[in-house]
Amino acid sequence: MAVIHVTANVCDAMGANIINQVCEYLKLPVQEASGETVTMCILSNLVDTKLTRARVEMTGLEPELMEKIEEASLFALQDPYRAATNNKGVLNGIDPILIATGNDWRAVEAGVHAYAVKTGNIAQSRVEARRG
Repeated sequence: MAVIHVTANVCDAMGANIINQVCEYLKLPVQEASGETVTMCILSNLVDTKLTRARVEMTGLEPELMEKIEEASLFALQDPYRAATNNKGVLNGIDPILIATGNDWRAVEAGVHAYAVKTGNIAQSRVEARRG
């Protein structure tokens, strides 16, 4: 098997349609060059070349509640079971924005989960990517 990675700067768009069209267009040239039959021309929802970062600042909360939130986040860095729930909580805030803006929230969730699988959670994968 062979995998060809095609990347494109789709600006603010998700880019699924254009990438699928490019992959379909490349099918014949790849078959001619390789002498093999291309069986799949499909994109991946794991887009680890374009990461979005967010910084959240919470004010006005009781110090005890803030400590509990911090503790849950630190726990998620160490425990994949807590991380799965933590990641779902993050997506609970992201999905409504994706839906409201007409984006494919299922594709984004698939990508987020695949990215998180690298280490067990989104936050730890981000730490590992910076070290990488």
